[in-house]
Amino acid sequence: MTNHPESAETLDDVLATLHDMLEDGATRDDVLRFAALNAAFREEIFTFVAEWFASDGSDLGDEDPAGERTARNHHSILERFWASVPQSAADPFDMVDADNIDRIAANCRVDTGIITKLCKCLIDAGTIPGQLINWLADEIRTTPVSLHAFLDGVPATRGADYFAPSGRSAPGKVSFETAIKSSTLDLAEKRFWFPELAA
Repeated sequence: MTNHPESAETLDDVLATLHDMLEDGATRDDVLRFAALNAAFREEIFTFVAEWFASDGSDLGDEDPAGERTARNHHSILERFWASVPQSAADPFDMVDADNIDRIAANCRVDTGIITKLCKCLIDAGTIPGQLINWLADEIRTTPVSLHAFLDGVPATRGADYFAPSGRSAPGKVSFETAIKSSTLDLAEKRFWFPELAA
């Protein structure tokens, strides 16, 4: 590690170490300790872990002959972290035709309720799988970095802070897991994102 915690090289090292830890079966407590030791990158660590668990447990392979999208593709989260953050987070949904919402939701393997929550910044961006960010950015013709910056913004409706099992949530926002659980997706579709989800 260097003495410059904000350097891209240090972030690379932190995420590479985290990747190795997760491959070796790191527990939640292991991740919490690692995040405490690397407090400058706490958000990035938890976002990476959310992406890892949303994708690693998927029973779908990297190659999908049916042409369906899978939750894998871990390198996408790294690309998002290494990219430059845009100066402004304009609303990338402004140009989206309401008639296309159903198609966008289906292509991104979520329901329209989740798309609506994303449009209103009501889902904690740190819990959204990187693959969903990439798919949605592609659908609405923006970059993953710009979309993530927008989703990380102030929610359209405010609410009180609350504590979730994964830690304190952003004001007025729910975790991606909570949004999936309360969605209209059937159990199989929900398990695409969270394979261990109980019936």
